[in-house]
Amino acid sequence: MAKGDAKVLQRLQRYASPEALSDALINAQDRISKGDLKPVLKKDSTPEQIAEWRAANGIPDKPEGYDLGKGVKVSEEAKVLLDRYLPIAHAANMTPDQVKANLGFIAAMNKADNEAQAQRDVELEDVGEETLRAEWDGEYKRNITFINNLLDGAATPEFKDKLLGGRLADGTPIGSDPTALRFLMGLALVQNPTGTLVPGFNNNPVQGVEEEIAKIDKVMREDRATYNKDEKMQARYRELLEAREKLKPRT
Repeated sequence: MAKGDAKVLQRLQRYASPEALSDALINAQDRISKGDLKPVLKKDSTPEQIAEWRAANGIPDKPEGYDLGKGVKVSEEAKVLLDRYLPIAHAANMTPDQVKANLGFIAAMNKADNEAQAQRDVELEDVGEETLRAEWDGEYKRNITFINNLLDGAATPEFKDKLLGGRLADGTPIGSDPTALRFLMGLALVQNPTGTLVPGFNNNPVQGVEEEIAKIDKVMREDRATYNKDEKMQARYRELLEAREKLKPRT
């Protein structure tokens, strides 16, 4: 049966009888037909052998042929990832089960990262607010309103949301970062230096300053004693006069 081939003879000698060889052959054919034995992919396999191997292992002909499962909805963001991942998986001859396992792992990691980021954002918002409340004291709400007024007047609602919801280089949301909010408050004061002084007259600060000066002037004329006793009113009057001087047209 070996026909003089020593290697074939060596393999045949593993079987005790022709019947044992026949049984082994039939058993191997049965396993092949059941899918228990699949072709082996070699490094120098031809395109035809690769196609045969992929078919035997349920790998599609093209990357987009992978079955991700019924009812799976892919977002636009996830589709970008898939378009980059599937060709790599296909080139590596990954089976559909392997691809599903990898995508499941990626999805789980992204979900965990998103949940951790959301929790951190809440913590950063709380810390940022606590810091500015301590720093700005009773002027916190007024200053936040002033920042919002600045952005409402200079940006569309969509851009305002993107700006405050954007992130700094360290990942902190801009709208939660004390330094960023101080910066915006500074810009608000540059645009309207009397905004915190007379917040109700953001569009016409001169009018607000002049109206309040007139009220104090009236007290000074009609009830000088009250004015002389009220140190807060006196300080406010000086503050308003300084503001009026700053708002005078420069020549």
